[in-house]
Amino acid sequence: MHHPFQCVQLIANENYSDDGILLAASGPQLYSFSSRNGSMLHKWWPEKSGSGLIPSVEVGAPQPNVRTDSQDAAPLQDREESHPEKRRKVSLSLTPDSVNRPGTEAGLSQPEQDLSTHIDRLPYFTGLAATSTGSHAVTITGENKCLRVFAIEHFGQLRLLSERIMPKRPCALAITADDSTILCGDKFGDVYSLPLVTIVDRATSTDLEQINPATQTVFRPAADEGTVHTARNQRALQNQRQTASKAIRKRITEPSCQLLLGHVSLLTDLAAVSFDGHGSRSPSKGNFIITSDRDEHIRVSRGLPQTHVIEGYCLGHKEFVSRICVPPWQQTSLISGGGDSMLILWDWTLFRILQVHDLHEQLAHCVDLEIRKDNDAAPQDSENCIGRNDDSIPPEEFNSASLTAVDDLRRPKPERKPENENNRNVSGIWAMEISDPTSNTSQRRGDIFVALEGVPILFAFHLDDANGLQFDQALPLKGNVLDVATHKVQRSLFVSVDNIHARLSTIQVRDRAAEGETLLQSFYLAPDVEHSEWIEHPSSETDPVSVINKHGSFELRDEALATLHTKLYTLENLRKQANEE
Repeated sequence: MHHPFQCVQLIANENYSDDGILLAASGPQLYSFSSRNGSMLHKWWPEKSGSGLIPSVEVGAPQPNVRTDSQDAAPLQDREESHPEKRRKVSLSLTPDSVNRPGTEAGLSQPEQDLSTHIDRLPYFTGLAATSTGSHAVTITGENKCLRVFAIEHFGQLRLLSERIMPKRPCALAITADDSTILCGDKFGDVYSLPLVTIVDRATSTDLEQINPATQTVFRPAADEGTVHTARNQRALQNQRQTASKAIRKRITEPSCQLLLGHVSLLTDLAAVSFDGHGSRSPSKGNFIITSDRDEHIRVSRGLPQTHVIEGYCLGHKEFVSRICVPPWQQTSLISGGGDSMLILWDWTLFRILQVHDLHEQLAHCVDLEIRKDNDAAPQDSENCIGRNDDSIPPEEFNSASLTAVDDLRRPKPERKPENENNRNVSGIWAMEISDPTSNTSQRRGDIFVALEGVPILFAFHLDDANGLQFDQALPLKGNVLDVATHKVQRSLFVSVDNIHARLSTIQVRDRAAEGETLLQSFYLAPDVEHSEWIEHPSSETDPVSVINKHGSFELRDEALATLHTKLYTLENLRKQANEE
């Protein structure tokens, strides 16, 4: 079975004159596909890193056949007498020898076998973002706390520009409107800013060699060769000079990581907003950073350089807030969701709730409709139905938390559980403008797409100034929703689905013989329809989604299937237990 795409992003790149490029992260690999014909343009994995391989042993341990600048300059005796570096475990990575070894299993090269075997120990992409021009992409991997910046070049080629180690494990990612600054939030509640492109990315190797430490202001030892006589003190003087020289070069070449703001709780999501003040009764305008955390808080802070100023809070959720979204056609609106299954529409400039939608009730209603459809259809035709023909569980007794598979709808009615166990976590909120951006502001409208963790339904809402947030339709899928990529120009969607676990389950693995593999599904907006109606693209051999599904990602071994759910479904870990209240 192929590994699913946990992150997808659709971009329009000036270096690629096609309809667009679909970036897809599958485990530790990053792919670029053509959105027109589905052909794979490039595939990146850690072995192709321009800065070298990530070591497969602890940092600080002796590295065979690896020498650093300090090792070349300092005598062996100095290295033995120096204090050992702090050891830190990092993820497993493939060695150069494994790339050259022939595969021992039919159809798989040795690197692919290593990926499928050690998938639970490899750095796993948890976030993906791209600039508005499509020239750069930014990814984060949580286990090794690494933030990577890629340049998207001609024909969708991915070139790694930089790898930056964050102070703590990153969990949220955003890029400012001017495409110059990266905002990265971590598990400890802090938000940092980093430049998108550093001096190293712009400079050549010759430019870096011309950096003269002697011209930089830095600490210089007061002692010299005339005042130091013993061999031990001479070695100490030499080490001080080398440390000062390396500090200058590090300060010049390495990107700065500036702390902007912090939460006292675990940060879950962030959004960068550039607000001109139009359409709001609030006097606030400018750049803002909106963040959410595990303690049901949504904070509105000023943007750079006044991020220490807190404008206010949006309070109303009863559980953690997992996702927030600011639609581009309504700058004053904020849509949030979390562990209470509530979708809330805010006026974040006034910190006021405008509308509340209960997604749990909506999910129960959708399952009820699917059961009724199945009653009218042939009993054996259940491919596109979420529920099956069975009246053992009435719709009013539907309990989404008790579902572990599609077949659970056929089981006897379970005992009713506490109310908080009926909730499904909001795993994603995406916005796509449907109206012409140049039209009158009062006439601009768009759709909001919402996904629940472990649910094979994508909920579509309509958002405009006249009616607010209104539910339109539920799109049934062949697997649980993982991520969504929107194409505003073509008015289409690419939905990444879980092909490993059973629908309505985050643990149970599918029977590979009973169900086919679908990694992506695509939908388009029906033309000449007053209200939004999304229809799935018909499948064909030349359809880009069919081509991508046929190509797949990389094969997963059975040993890796048992722990894959810990990578794909992590939001339930945010829910507080009774002793944490």
